[in-house]
Amino acid sequence: MAKFIANFPEVSIDWLLLGKGEMLRNNEQVSNAGTNQFEKNIDTLYYLIDLQKEKIAQLEKELCIEREKVASLSNATNTEHILL
Repeated sequence: MAKFIANFPEVSIDWLLLGKGEMLRNNEQVSNAGTNQFEKNIDTLYYLIDLQKEKIAQLEKELCIEREKVASLSNATNTEHILL
């Protein structure tokens, strides 16, 4: 990602990462890009990392629920075999 940003400074980071705004920045924005843009990019990346952490936590909870369902079904099947 960093290589892409470095090689294509005219591409808007907001557009690339979040799908917001215009794809290309104007010449003034490109020429003024520097520390401020770098800091903004870092903030955006931290934001995306936080979103991914939340999604991972949600998926882990869903996985636990599904595992419990499988275990419950497995126990029910074993009980049926014993009764037969």
